[in-house]
Amino acid sequence: VVGIGFGYTGGTPGNMTGEWLGQNINFRESSGTTSRTSITVGGSRDDMDTGGRTDVIRYDTPKIGGAGIRISLSQGGETSGSLRYSGKAGALSVKANIGADNQSSTSTTLDYGIAGAFSVLHDSGLNATISGGRKYLEKDKLSATVGPQHSIGFMVGMNGKTALGKTGLNLMYSSSLNVNARGSRADTIGVTAGQSIDAIGATVALSYRNYDYQNNRVSHQTIDSVDVFGLSTVFNF
Repeated sequence: VVGIGFGYTGGTPGNMTGEWLGQNINFRESSGTTSRTSITVGGSRDDMDTGGRTDVIRYDTPKIGGAGIRISLSQGGETSGSLRYSGKAGALSVKANIGADNQSSTSTTLDYGIAGAFSVLHDSGLNATISGGRKYLEKDKLSATVGPQHSIGFMVGMNGKTALGKTGLNLMYSSSLNVNARGSRADTIGVTAGQSIDAIGATVALSYRNYDYQNNRVSHQTIDSVDVFGLSTVFNF
């Protein structure tokens, strides 16, 4: 089961936007000169998680009935907190998280954000996750070209085991609004198949992503979608 937190109290479920694969690729216009734009895959979508590598103090409350609270204070004064739940009923395991992050002290544009997710895993290995979030900008930064950012993601998968080790397959979709500019929409469709090879302590994954981008506020602009394939191998030492 995967879940989402927010800020420095948790992480996102395998990066639901998928932009880790080919994030620096530029979109091209499909009409006119077919020139390369300044819009990149990574710059046009967001998983709404603002956590990063910095000094942070975090406190996790004891869990009661499967529920607990995380609160944190990071270097620079950024505060975040999340409510998290995990439990099992019959053949179903459940995780649910919701959190908020105050970035007004560390960002010149962002005020605060909220995000949450719900995940369920069946004993058979079938699993699903839905997540979403919104970033609120400081009022003086809002304009005709800059607006609040939204993102939502869905993932379904199947986990199992072969003679080599654990295996899994998942399908995902996400959509981000206003991330690159007000009126922009960036959709991602993807599939990933992974296989653990226990004998050598490795995990191999093959991934495919289709990235789409459009902005209904920019007239006469047609952007080609981007297709990316990726192969990764991770060794555990």
